[in-house]
Amino acid sequence: MKFKIATIFTLCFIGLLLCGCDSKRNQLILGFFFTQTPVPPTATWTPEPTQTATPIPTPLPEFRIQSAEEFMLAGDYDRAWSEYEKIRSQNPREEYVAASIFGESRIAFLRGKFDQCQSILTEGLKEISGNENQSRLWYQKAECYQASGQWLDELDALRKFLEISPDTSLIFDVLERQGDAFYALEEYSKAAEQYLSALTLKTNNSVKIKLADTYYAQELYSEAFKVWLEILSSSASDQQKASICYRMGKAYLQIGSKEQAYSQFQEAVNQYPRYYDSYASLLILLENNQPVNEFQRGLVNYYMQQYALASESFYRYIAAEPNHDGSAYYYIGLCQMYMAEYEAAITSFQKIIDEYPNNRFYVSAWDEKAYIQWTELKRYDQAAQTLIQYASKHPDQPDAANFIFEAGRILERGNHLSDAAKQWERLIDEYPLYEKSSYALFLSGLSRFRIKSYDSALATLNRLLLLSTEPEELARAHFWIAKVYAEKGEKDAADRYFHLAAEDDPSDFYSERASDILSNKAPFEFSQLSHLEVNLRQERQIADQWMRLTFNLSSDIVLDQPDELLLNSTYKAANELWNLGQYQEAINQFDQIRLEYVDDPVNSYRLLNRLVDLGAWRPAVFTSRQILTAAGLIEDVRTLSAPNYFNHIRYCILYPEIINDTYETYKIHPFILYGLMRQESMYDPWISSSAGAIGLMQIMPSTGLEISKNLHWPPDYTDSDLQRALVAINFSGYYLERQFSYHGGSYFYMLAAYNAGPGNTAQWIKLANDDPDLFYEVIRFEETRNYIEHVYEFSKMYERLYTG
Repeated sequence: MKFKIATIFTLCFIGLLLCGCDSKRNQLILGFFFTQTPVPPTATWTPEPTQTATPIPTPLPEFRIQSAEEFMLAGDYDRAWSEYEKIRSQNPREEYVAASIFGESRIAFLRGKFDQCQSILTEGLKEISGNENQSRLWYQKAECYQASGQWLDELDALRKFLEISPDTSLIFDVLERQGDAFYALEEYSKAAEQYLSALTLKTNNSVKIKLADTYYAQELYSEAFKVWLEILSSSASDQQKASICYRMGKAYLQIGSKEQAYSQFQEAVNQYPRYYDSYASLLILLENNQPVNEFQRGLVNYYMQQYALASESFYRYIAAEPNHDGSAYYYIGLCQMYMAEYEAAITSFQKIIDEYPNNRFYVSAWDEKAYIQWTELKRYDQAAQTLIQYASKHPDQPDAANFIFEAGRILERGNHLSDAAKQWERLIDEYPLYEKSSYALFLSGLSRFRIKSYDSALATLNRLLLLSTEPEELARAHFWIAKVYAEKGEKDAADRYFHLAAEDDPSDFYSERASDILSNKAPFEFSQLSHLEVNLRQERQIADQWMRLTFNLSSDIVLDQPDELLLNSTYKAANELWNLGQYQEAINQFDQIRLEYVDDPVNSYRLLNRLVDLGAWRPAVFTSRQILTAAGLIEDVRTLSAPNYFNHIRYCILYPEIINDTYETYKIHPFILYGLMRQESMYDPWISSSAGAIGLMQIMPSTGLEISKNLHWPPDYTDSDLQRALVAINFSGYYLERQFSYHGGSYFYMLAAYNAGPGNTAQWIKLANDDPDLFYEVIRFEETRNYIEHVYEFSKMYERLYTG
């Protein structure tokens, strides 16, 4: 009985320890679980008096390698190079020499100095005898030869790499690269051999297409057809199918089977009109006077942005097919819109509305008509009425509610705020289940606030409050009720509602803003910095014990070794890619592994520790979140009850020296820079977006080029420099400071300009009456509102974790 009572007491005590979120609580947890000598705190540097200065010992090669690699990950190539040079001068063991050669060659390669890269590796390999130390040098040699188009040399380097590393996890990729090199050298049979070898390892349609291309080049058409037909029968994408139809057509022409060739070209045009290969197929058909369906011809031209030609085809189709379904008018309208023939486009869309109510584009025709009236002709009332008319005519259709919402949006854009409020307020009554009805009611209240109809605004917002159930909805309602009372001069009521907003959803945007207002703090005004250094190795020991307690792990489960992960081929490939300096490819592989273990907190934790040791922060952040979710800590504020290790990873301190220098130069607070970094790339320096933005701070190449010219730095600038954290952070600080100054010293304006451009921001400022909170609400782009909201929340979380 005494033992049971003691056990219950122990568990209760541990539970109490886990309820806090500061460093003292973490130390208590560590002390409770361990009896050995405590881990010493992070050393604090104390300057020596100059009169008794002692020479600093020369750092060991191991230390310099670590330091050089940290500079490499930060994109500080000059300091990394310096460290590698110092390693060589110390005459260390071969493994350190090899590491320094590899590092210097990578720097030359990343700077686009391929001759220098080759020279470093050629001379360096003479110094290295061990295969293990040569392996990645040969791989880097292959990279350098590939970049400079030296295919024979690349093949030789890849051959040496495979000889030295026969068990490489990258065998498929190496075989494909060998095939590509042989193809470039027009040695097609050898290319086919490599592609076939690769395909014995895994199925890949892209490699199959390359294989078929080698057969085509050798005029082995029957072999090519077999591969193409195999791809068509698999789960190929439409783009791949269009490409294969075109290739098959070309092959049939080569062997004189014109009818079969034309059939393949027709297949591409009729089934896959969106793609360039279908356009090429169309041109061949027309050159050979083959009949083509005019509607499909119009579609192909439309997708190739040949709008005049597309319109002509659609009109011919209408003339030839009197019983057509009206779809041609829809595409004619789109073509006219893109050619700036707006009145004609409206007439085409109206034709569908009046004569083809059962057409698949009937709803879209209403939408496109309103869009032209709104955005191109600036007829806000007409545009809104078009959408309202549709909703009145078809109140039970799925699009009716959304059209009313958009009608309100258009009226608001035209500054018809009272009318906008009425349309938005309709939704909660007529379509209470519509997903945006609650937000529409909020916008209705906000519109009344903007026209200073404060009593009406309060009535609407109080109604919203009664209907709100989620913490963030309550926070928003309380916050704006407080804003209304503040405008009315009723300070006590305003403070009361600001307090309610602050308590609704701590760490949420509106709750944080309410707390700032109550503390008389402007947006992005932070407490004094107290520490930006953490000891993750020490914190990991605390996290180990939390893992055992939280997930009830037995003592025989080892947390500090990868164990099962080492049996995972993707894990091995990811580590090998990282070791070869292929960081983005490695991160993508690590992300795949993370998803495999989404329901396995133990292996997720093992993976997390490996990612932290490597410096792969983007997958580390998501893995940390994955573990906290598995522990039931869903809301951000609840994650603060977990050991600091997890949140110091999720909100990590990277590149502190660069961040501090940028702060000193441009006066952009570190918490803003880190919040921006988290929002833009989730701490991934090598990531690129589909829109073309590059790197840690997601800077567009044109913007980067302009900044480099203004700063006259870095030397020999190229777009790839945006993948260097050193460059990205400095460029970001420069651009942010310019926008901050240009827009009158507002951080909200600054961030809006960073995301949406200074021109859009200037227009929104005119609507906000110098109110940062109103400015946030009137931003026209949802992406930009979310952007400011997230950077604000992330910055405030940094303040929670790294001050006080």
